[in-house]
Amino acid sequence: MDKKSAIKRHHSPDVLGDSERPPSSSILYPKVEHFIGFISVEKTTAESLTNYIIKELEHLGISFQNCRGQGYDNGANMRGEKSGDAASSCVKCMYIICLLQRLYTLFAGSSQRWAILNAHVKSLSLKPLSETRWECRVASVKAVKYQLSDICDALKDLAENTTHCQLVSECHSIEKEITTYEFVVSLVIWYDILTKINVFSKMWQNENMHLDAAIQHLDAFTNWLDNNRENGFQSSLVTAREIAEENDIDRQFKEVRRRREKRHFDYEGEDEDHEFNAEEIFEINYFYVIVDNMRASCHPRFEALKHHETIFGFLYNIKRLKEISDSELLKQCSDLQISLTVGESCDINGHELYEELNMFICVYEGNEDIISVLKYIIEKKLTEVYPTIEIVLRIIATTPVTVASTERIFSRLKIT
Repeated sequence: MDKKSAIKRHHSPDVLGDSERPPSSSILYPKVEHFIGFISVEKTTAESLTNYIIKELEHLGISFQNCRGQGYDNGANMRGEKSGDAASSCVKCMYIICLLQRLYTLFAGSSQRWAILNAHVKSLSLKPLSETRWECRVASVKAVKYQLSDICDALKDLAENTTHCQLVSECHSIEKEITTYEFVVSLVIWYDILTKINVFSKMWQNENMHLDAAIQHLDAFTNWLDNNRENGFQSSLVTAREIAEENDIDRQFKEVRRRREKRHFDYEGEDEDHEFNAEEIFEINYFYVIVDNMRASCHPRFEALKHHETIFGFLYNIKRLKEISDSELLKQCSDLQISLTVGESCDINGHELYEELNMFICVYEGNEDIISVLKYIIEKKLTEVYPTIEIVLRIIATTPVTVASTERIFSRLKIT
């Protein structure tokens, strides 16, 4: 069956020319997004999708030479990398996530079951897991983490008040699985990570997000992951022991039998004689897998943002340009010209940008963010005085740093 791919056009009117430029009295050139349409595709490889997109743009008469930024949902595929999040990084991770979904599905199966749940759970209601909404994942884990005892009581109540054998079996099965120490530790690990991701995700879904803020938050999150890898597991055990004690759960990891590999040579396995206990095995095969997978998924995003910052970063705070030497500012402007050069054409002249910035920073006293500077130039009718600055700021202001806001729009197509 053919799959479909959607293309959106995200730009400010007439980035390069003046033919459609609104009057200088306009407050600010509006950000415009055009939904071009769906394209039927047979292959979803990076190369195939690229060819489909280029072919469709040519068919619509949209020159790719005018493209100044690209953003993709399922970006890992466009980069030719394996997709998947930390939840699917190991069998144990997938099992815990599926167990939480089973718990919600069980009580959401009928109004009578949900009423039994509400009779025991007074504060945080169970939530379904979402593949794309981190906030829903946090809510799902949080409800079980803080109300494990109440949920167990609800399962017992449901099992005692039904005549369906399969439902009774499911209640007992889920109760048994959520009252293991491994499950409790997993809840704590996931809750700590998801709460951090949720804050980060909300920031990225803000359509007014700035590049410098995005880099700062991403850098802070990766640093937290590094620190959490060193100390997070033991910290999670402290919280997990408290929950286990409150719910009368045996605070021991299940011993795992490990099959010894046959040695072909005498020197093999000399450093592998250490026998890991159950706690160490859980830490290695579960905790480290989650953290390392998340760290790896953050790396390409961080590198992409840093690359963008090396090109445009010096303009994200106009007032700081006073602290840069003339030679450094000239170099930054020249590098920007090179980056914006496509073939033999370029949007700007680096020397002209350098001269305009030298004058502009001497007279500008407003806010330092890009939108404020761009509004100032337009409102004061200075577009002819600082044409190069205006072009650069318009390119920056309309280049999507994230596709999160666009992804939200597309997710609502299922509802309409």
